[in-house]
Amino acid sequence: MKKIKKQETTQSWIPLEEILENGMIRTKQAYIKILKVIPINYNLKSDLEKQAILNSYKIY
Repeated sequence: MKKIKKQETTQSWIPLEEILENGMIRTKQAYIKILKVIPINYNLKSDLEKQAILNSYKIY
């Protein structure tokens, strides 16, 4: 008779401790934050738009 191997779940190999209200994930070794990044073509922007983009990153 062939023995069926039990499949592991994602939760069993990711060391999650807690998902916090601010979107941070706490693991046993570190904190993780997932960001959604939307690409832009910086070279096609005007000088004013480029400055606004750079200032946004500085503030972040």
